[in-house]
Amino acid sequence: MNADTFGPLILLPIICTIIYYMLKKQNLLTKEKKLLLILFAVSFFITEVGRSIYRPEIYEHGIFDLYIADTLGTSFGTLTAIFFVLLLQAKNKISDMFYIIGITILVMVYEVLALPGNEVYDIHDMYAALICGLLAAAFYFIYFLWIPYKRSKSSKIDEKSIDTD
Repeated sequence: MNADTFGPLILLPIICTIIYYMLKKQNLLTKEKKLLLILFAVSFFITEVGRSIYRPEIYEHGIFDLYIADTLGTSFGTLTAIFFVLLLQAKNKISDMFYIIGITILVMVYEVLALPGNEVYDIHDMYAALICGLLAAAFYFIYFLWIPYKRSKSSKIDEKSIDTD
C-alpha cells in the first residue's frame, strides 16, 4: 500500500467536519441532514477502503467475489455522490428524487463513455450504479416520504379520536 491509499480516508473527517459546521452555521442541520451526512461518510469510507484495500487483495489472490471488487467503487461511489448532493442541495422531496435519478444516470453515462480515469467499460459497473441508485431511491422514499406520511396520517387519526371524546 502506498501513501496515496490513505489520502481520501484522511480527508473524510475533515470534509464531514466542514460540512457539519457549515450546515450548523446556516441553521440547516436537521435530523435528516445528520442522517445524510452519516450516509455520505459511510459510503465514502466503504468506497475508499474497497478501492485501496479490498480490491487489491482480491486481485492479488485471484479470488472470484461475484464482481464485488470490480464494482465496489461504482456502487458505493454512486451512493456517495447521491448522499453528498442531497446533503448540500436538498430543497424538497420531489427535487431530491430527481437528484437521485439524475446522479444515477450520470454515473451510468460516465461508465458508458469511458472517460479519463475510467478506461474500461464494464457492464457490471452499469448494473452496480443502477442497483445502488434504486436502493438510494427506495431508502429515500421509505425514510423521507412514506414513514413521515404514515406518521402524519396516524397523528391526524389520533387528533380526530381526541376531538370526538
